[in-house]
Amino acid sequence: MDAHIWQGVVTDLGLKFSFLMDVMLALSATQIAAEADSAQARSTYTSIALEYQNSAVIAARPELLNVCADNCNALFGFTILNIPTSVVLAQLPTGGEDTGKSPLESIVISSEWISCLVSLMTAAEPWLRHGPFKEAYDNCDDPEMYDETMRQPMQRLTSLLARSKYAGREYTQQFKMFSHAVELLEERAMRSRSMSIAWPAEIGDVFVQMLKERDQMALMITLHWGVVLHSLKNWWTDFTGKRLVDQISQELPRESGVAEEAVRWARIHVGLDSQET
Repeated sequence: MDAHIWQGVVTDLGLKFSFLMDVMLALSATQIAAEADSAQARSTYTSIALEYQNSAVIAARPELLNVCADNCNALFGFTILNIPTSVVLAQLPTGGEDTGKSPLESIVISSEWISCLVSLMTAAEPWLRHGPFKEAYDNCDDPEMYDETMRQPMQRLTSLLARSKYAGREYTQQFKMFSHAVELLEERAMRSRSMSIAWPAEIGDVFVQMLKERDQMALMITLHWGVVLHSLKNWWTDFTGKRLVDQISQELPRESGVAEEAVRWARIHVGLDSQET
């Protein structure tokens, strides 16, 4: 979505809806905390971000129960901004012995707000399609964004799924879910990356639970999502995508050369390893 929407329209909406203004301030404080050099500054701005986010969430919840033409754009902006706020804040230490959550844990913790975005896009579609966020419903952000380089990694991921235990008859439902996850991720990666932040919720709660339980196939697919997040090239997707790939690549067992190749590709793609290593 164009920057002028966030810098103009959303700011104007924030003057009318306090929950939107508060989440904007929360996200700003979160970015300062994430990029802070000192532990004291990080802790201070993390606390500030948490206060603003808490205020925003308290004010937004009643509105989310009564979505209408008047508040839907503000709620959409709130939900979009609250996702990176929640994901990054969960990873930041608040001080003392707190070390913050892992990237994977932060995704699971934030799944409520990721799901909220998907639900809102469905419930408010008639209004949102005619407002400033209508681009969210486009099948492709930009013809020039079509990323053919993701096709081969996605094909490799499909091959890994076909060789996994989930290809067996006793895992029919899980196989369908994982197949859908790969197909949707490929669509997001190649044509509509800006909406890839909602991908876990689009797959459903069962996938999020399997991710929480560290299922190997769920982890492998999410590893590729981390690469897609990183490709969005903004501060929070770079922060989370890279850390997500690093964590998963260390947890995943290398059961085959294909799996090893997939992990190596992901680490190189987000800058953790060089092509020569």
